[in-house]
Amino acid sequence: MKEKNFNYAKAMEQVKSIIKEIEENDMDVDAMVAKIEEAAALLKGCRSKLVKTDETVQKILDDIEK
Repeated sequence: MKEKNFNYAKAMEQVKSIIKEIEENDMDVDAMVAKIEEAAALLKGCRSKLVKTDETVQKILDDIEK
């Protein structure tokens, strides 16, 4: 997943879609594991984006205070 082009909102929509698909479909264990792994990767990207955003905001606030 390229972080530069990562879109938080789209990733969260994909995660919601995966959860809905798992809940509504009677899928085999292998398919379910693949979906869970996909969701986990998306959530990892979301967390990374939030951490970087927090760091950016903190830097801006620190610069304002100087």
